[in-house]
Amino acid sequence: MLVLVLVTLVLVTGAGVVSRYLEGSPLAWTDEVAGYLFVALTFLGAASGVYRGDHPRITVLVDRLPKPWRRAADAVAVGASLGLLVVLVQYGTSAAFDATDVTMTSLAVSQAWAYFVIPIASALMAIFLLRNLLLSGAGLREAAIVIATSVGLWGLGSLEPTGIGIYVYLVGALFVTLLLGIPVGFALSVTSLLVLNATGLPLDVVPQRLFDGTSSVILLAIPLFMLTGTIMSSGGMAERLAAFATCLFGWIRGGLGIADIAASVVFADISGSAVADSAAIGSIMIPQMERRGYSLEFASALQAAAGSLGLMFPPSSTMIVYAWITNISVTALFLHSFVPGLLVAVSFSLVVYAFARRRGYPREAGLSAGLVLRTTRSSFLALLTPVIILVAILGGYTTPGEAGVVAAVYSLVVSVALYRQLPPGRLYGVTLEAALSASRVTLIIAAATLLSWVITTFQGPQKISAMLIGLTTNPTIMLILLNLLMVVLHTMLEGISTILVLVPAILPMMRSLHIDPIVFGVILAQNSALGLLFPPLGFNLYVISSISGVAVERVAVAVIPFVAILALDILALVLVPQIATALPRLLSLH
Repeated sequence: MLVLVLVTLVLVTGAGVVSRYLEGSPLAWTDEVAGYLFVALTFLGAASGVYRGDHPRITVLVDRLPKPWRRAADAVAVGASLGLLVVLVQYGTSAAFDATDVTMTSLAVSQAWAYFVIPIASALMAIFLLRNLLLSGAGLREAAIVIATSVGLWGLGSLEPTGIGIYVYLVGALFVTLLLGIPVGFALSVTSLLVLNATGLPLDVVPQRLFDGTSSVILLAIPLFMLTGTIMSSGGMAERLAAFATCLFGWIRGGLGIADIAASVVFADISGSAVADSAAIGSIMIPQMERRGYSLEFASALQAAAGSLGLMFPPSSTMIVYAWITNISVTALFLHSFVPGLLVAVSFSLVVYAFARRRGYPREAGLSAGLVLRTTRSSFLALLTPVIILVAILGGYTTPGEAGVVAAVYSLVVSVALYRQLPPGRLYGVTLEAALSASRVTLIIAAATLLSWVITTFQGPQKISAMLIGLTTNPTIMLILLNLLMVVLHTMLEGISTILVLVPAILPMMRSLHIDPIVFGVILAQNSALGLLFPPLGFNLYVISSISGVAVERVAVAVIPFVAILALDILALVLVPQIATALPRLLSLH
C-alpha cells in the first residue's frame, strides 16, 4: 500500500507538469490530490515504521539502564504512545465523519477518504506497538505499566498549569518523553497532548493539526527527492559520483577524504536529505578510506560531517520547510545558500588536509587528462541529475516538488535502462525504502506543527520575542543569541522540528530588527547541520555508526574538529551576511 501511495504521488505530480507544458494549463486537481496523498504516505508510513521499529528516537539514557528498568521505560513509552493513538483514533474518526459531506475544492469527491487515513493508520500503529511489546518478551509487569501510563496521561489534566508554568510543563514533558526513548514524532505529539489535556483545551485539534501539517504541496518535494536519492544510491549513480570526485581530488594528500566531501556536495543537490547523503555516500567511501589507511573513527566522523552538507544545499528539506513557514521564495533561499555551503565544504576539506598531513594519509592516483575523461564519461549521466534539478527550480520551470518528480524519473531511466545496475525486480524494495525514509521525516514535521500551534496558542511567540528584545536590539548580537538557542534546541529536536517550533516564535522579533529572513534561513540550515552532529539526537552519528560499526560515542568525539569549523563558518555568516547575498547580487537577483 505504501509503495502504491508513493507511486501514485509521483504520477499525479508528474501529470501536473505534463499538462502545464503540453496543454498550456495545469490540471486543477493535481495539487490537492497530491497533498492528500502526502497525508496518506506520512501516516501509513508511520504505521509501517512502528511495525519495523525504526522510528528515530533518543536511546542514550534508556540503553544505559539495567535490563529491568529498560523494560519498564520501554513499557512507559508504549503506554504514552498508545494514549496518543487512542486520541487519534477517536477524534480522527469524528473528523473523518464530519468531512463526509465536504467535497474537495477541485473534484466532486468527499474529503473523508483523506481524513480516515489518520484513525486507520493510528489503529494499525496501536496494534503494532502491542505486537512488538509481546514479541519483546514483556510480561504482566510491563502490561501493567503500559495500562497505567495510558490512563495516567488523563490524570495529568488536573494539574492546570498557568502562566510561565505552562512552558515549564511543556519543556519538562518534552525532555521526559524524548529521554524515555519515545520516537521523536510521537514524543512531540504526546507533549502537545499533555499540554492540551492539562490546560483543558479540546483534543479534537490534535488530528486536525497533524493533518494540516502534512497536506502542504510545498512539502511534497521531501519524499520525491528522497526517492531520487534512493534510486541513485541503488542504481550505481552515487557510486559514479564518488568515483568522479575521487578522480578530481585524489591527487591531494588526504584526497579520498576531500573526494568524500565533494561527492556529498553533489549528492546533497539531489537527495535533499542529510541522512540519505550520509547513508549513500558513506557506504561507498568509508570502506575505501579504511582500506587506504584512514582510521575508522576519522572516516566515520568525516562522513557524518560531509553528510550534514545535505542541509546546506538545494533541495534541502530543511530549507523547504523554512520557506513554507516564513512564506519566502524557495528559489531565493536556494540561491543564497550556495556560497555559504561551499565555504563549509572548503572548510571541511581543510580539516581533512590538516589531519592527512599529520597522520600521513595517502594521495590517490595522479590527475591526468585521460583519467578525467574516462571518469567523466562514466559518470556524466549521474552528474546531469543535480544540473537538471537546479535548472528546473532556479529557472522557474517547475516547483521543487515537480523537480523531484523529474529527477526521480530521470534517475530511474538511467539506473534501469542505461547503467542497468538497478534490476526491475528491486524497484519495489527501493520505492518502499524511500517511502519509509520520507514518512519518518514527515511524521516529525506533522508533530512539530502541532506542537508549534500549541506554543502559539499560549502566546509563546510574543513572549519569546519580548524576552529576546529585552536582552538586546542589536541584530548581530541577536543572531548570535539565536544560534546559541538553536544549538540547545538541537540537542532535543532535529532541524525541521526546531524550525517549526522556533521560527513562528521569533518571526515578529526578526521583522522588528530588520533581520533578513532569507539569510537567517541559510544560517538556520547550517545550525541544523550542527544538530546532526550533536549527541544525544544527532541522526548522522547514528547512521554512520550503523555503517562503520564504530560506537556513537567515538564518532561524536572524532567529529569535534568538524563541529568547531562549522561553528566558525556560521559565525562568519552572521558577521558577514554578504557571503550569502554575493551570488544573488552577482546575478542581479537580490
